[in-house]
Amino acid sequence: MTIFLQSLISGTLIGGVYALVGIGLTIIFGVMRVINFAHGDILMIGMYLTYNLFTLFKIDPFVSIVITIPVMFLFGGLLQKVLINRVLGALPQNQILLTIGLGLILSNTVMLIYTSDYKILSTSYSSDSFKILQSVINPDKYEALYNKGNALYAKALKESDGEAAARLAKAETRYAAALKVKQGQYRAINNWGTALAAEARLAKGEAADRLYARADEKFAAAAALEPGDFEIAYNRGVTFASQAATKSGAAADALFAKAEEAFKAAEELRPDSFDLLNGWAAVLTARAARASGAEADKLYAAAFEKYIAAQENRPTEENATAPEIDADTENARPLAEKRQILTKAYGAFTPPFRVKPDKRDAGISVSTPLAISFVITVVITALLYWFLMKTDIGQAIRATAQDREAAQLMGINVKRMSIIAFGLGSALAGTAGALVSPTYYIFPQIGSTFTLKAFVITVLGGMGSIVGATVGGVIIGIAESLGAVYISSGWKDVVVYVIFLLVLLFKPSGLMGKSRM
Repeated sequence: MTIFLQSLISGTLIGGVYALVGIGLTIIFGVMRVINFAHGDILMIGMYLTYNLFTLFKIDPFVSIVITIPVMFLFGGLLQKVLINRVLGALPQNQILLTIGLGLILSNTVMLIYTSDYKILSTSYSSDSFKILQSVINPDKYEALYNKGNALYAKALKESDGEAAARLAKAETRYAAALKVKQGQYRAINNWGTALAAEARLAKGEAADRLYARADEKFAAAAALEPGDFEIAYNRGVTFASQAATKSGAAADALFAKAEEAFKAAEELRPDSFDLLNGWAAVLTARAARASGAEADKLYAAAFEKYIAAQENRPTEENATAPEIDADTENARPLAEKRQILTKAYGAFTPPFRVKPDKRDAGISVSTPLAISFVITVVITALLYWFLMKTDIGQAIRATAQDREAAQLMGINVKRMSIIAFGLGSALAGTAGALVSPTYYIFPQIGSTFTLKAFVITVLGGMGSIVGATVGGVIIGIAESLGAVYISSGWKDVVVYVIFLLVLLFKPSGLMGKSRM
């Protein structure tokens, strides 16, 4: 049931964006009786416009729609005035050929400018999600608090020092609250220790020492509950090493010795761990940099052995983090070269902590970008519906869609309405492109995929029906999501087209059964 609801919600969210694409094509067809096979390529232009606004001017993709909408409206109006208007009275096949040719021109022009390489628009929230129905789906108060602590910890790793410290403090309170609900849980105690140690790295002086001490207390408590746990021993070693880096003399030596002792304990549990071997090599390199003479040479040689072992186990573990280095595992290298390699590898490297991942997932996970896209889509659709129903221009567009000749006889400038309709359709397509850009790869040929989806949505909902396009878009999104989960991700499009064919067979006019707006 959880998987079904997860798929249903995800499909509804992406279906809202699909609906926006379908509504744009529906408006164009309703007013002009032209099926725009360049619709997906206009969406692709919107994606590249959003990408440029983000990369060049740092404008958030969802904020950029205030620029994308008017620009794409003008672009669409220009296309209609210069090209589409010339074939309004032509044979349908001529109209189709023109729009297909227009789409090819747009995609190949973009390819000429940007090449065919995939572009990725990565924001701070591109991979973020949040939970809903946690009190209904697999409810567990301990796990909910524990998972919230993990989410706060993960976010803190991406933030600046001041924001990260505050976020880590919040994570600590969640772990503490979880342990009040269910005592003696070593996973929560371990993660509480990692949050304290991570916060200590951001602090200074006595404040840092207090946090490191508290972190070690947590790791000791966790180890008492689960003596053979690798992560606890590893995190304890990283904590000692991190504190040692802030000290000098005998204090630093004592902490480095404790770190190595903890790493040896972790090695007995998992000798091929990349994070362990890599972190151990980094700690030995840091010690060697502080030493001199034969002692330094001995430490560099030991560090290089761990470095080689790390490269041989490079990485297959979750949470493993590798430094950007050119690996060379030849033991025969002179010590000076080994020292140079280690310095390059670990000069700015900090061994990561390892948190215990979420064990039990309460509630339904919702993608943050998709949720924002859906809300924006609902707002735009509502404004569009109000515009078409309540304004003079909207009523003129609807009149033109119902009967072009009668509207012209009533004094409506149908040519102007055609330009506005094509501009609206293009603006909606460009907006949809902006909304999906944080979650889709951006490349010149992506338009063909959305053109097919828009056509299926338009026919499925009923040619010329805005409400039908909205319903059709949501149905297509849900069908794709359920098909990917219960059949195969490679067959999700097949499921969509099967539904499309069934509707054509049993209700050719579409679900809403209307051919006008």
